[in-house]
Amino acid sequence: MKVAYFYPWIFCRGGAERVITELLKRTKHEFELFTFCYDKENTFPELSEYPITELTRLEVKGVITRGAKFGFNAIMRKIPNLKSYDVFNVSTSGVADLITLRNHSIPVLCYCHTVLRPVHEMYEEYKNERFKGWKKMPFILSAKGYRTLEKMAWNYMDFVLCNSENTRGRILNADLIEESKLEVLNPGVDTAKFKKGSYGHYFLVPGRIQWYKRFELAVDAFRILKEKHRTDFKLKIVGSVSEKDKNVLEFLRNRAQGIKGVEFVIGPSDDELVELYSNSYAMLFTAKDEDWGIVPLEAMASGKPVISVNEGGPKESVIPGKTGFLVDADADSFAEKMYYLIKNPSVAKRMGENARKHVKKYDWKKFAKKYDEHLNTLGKKEFRESYPSRPLEFSP
Repeated sequence: MKVAYFYPWIFCRGGAERVITELLKRTKHEFELFTFCYDKENTFPELSEYPITELTRLEVKGVITRGAKFGFNAIMRKIPNLKSYDVFNVSTSGVADLITLRNHSIPVLCYCHTVLRPVHEMYEEYKNERFKGWKKMPFILSAKGYRTLEKMAWNYMDFVLCNSENTRGRILNADLIEESKLEVLNPGVDTAKFKKGSYGHYFLVPGRIQWYKRFELAVDAFRILKEKHRTDFKLKIVGSVSEKDKNVLEFLRNRAQGIKGVEFVIGPSDDELVELYSNSYAMLFTAKDEDWGIVPLEAMASGKPVISVNEGGPKESVIPGKTGFLVDADADSFAEKMYYLIKNPSVAKRMGENARKHVKKYDWKKFAKKYDEHLNTLGKKEFRESYPSRPLEFSP
């Protein structure tokens, strides 16, 4: 089966790019990727083995600017020879949805990492805190316009796979599609790739460096740990950073000044990251209401306990008291659990053992198999022959 797969930007080593990479390794179908930004040097190198077409070249910068630019192009562009494919697969974290307004002549499967958070559950925060003065009104108007177009675009989704119950809830809250067309399919982890090593004296904070990952929470917790207790433990902040987020990295470096033991490891290779996981003591996860969260799975696959905020996807993957802890999003709560694990190494090791067993349920092979089943359903001849006529096409 031939699948046209669209994701608007493939420019880093994030969760969505990981999902694409692992799916392509295991699917039984023939995929061609379409995007507006493919940064071969900074994303997963395995993707270069697959056909990728840039419909146009756009830069990933700004919030409103990026949204408007990518959204406009999603509306305007048509996938070349779309009818020569069996299924059109849209991968979205928002904005990508709009591609279906002019591309729905074949069955559409959506994989939703999240709805566009700034215009949904984070709308009030963006409106009142991130956009002030004259910038507020353009944001309000653009959010309203986007929600209108988004609703139209989702009318063309034949089925939607969500990365978590958390994301499924956001879709239903936004009233984008009927519940019967939704199914949760969690991204997985390669348990054979990650290995259990020693329990080194450092806490690991992995992930893309962006403001909503709230790495400063880990820095503040470590400061409290060092001030209250004499410990030789370190804090290692590890991840990739794009050009648009370099100010976040600078902010974190400034926040960590004067704290002995804070280290930054920027842009590690996959092998380096595996080693860092393998020899860590425990992993800290601080992201704000994360859609799902692959890095907690990677930590658990490495036999390490996870201390996470009690928000978002980790509420579904971390078992409190067994594979880690779910705590309030404040530095004192993190510092308390960090010190507890330091003082109780047998507990840390037992949780790590439990975590490694638990995470086996999240397997990329199972993910790809279920994904392929949905592609089979939408692309099979009987479905295509009974496919509803959609003569009304959006014309900007």
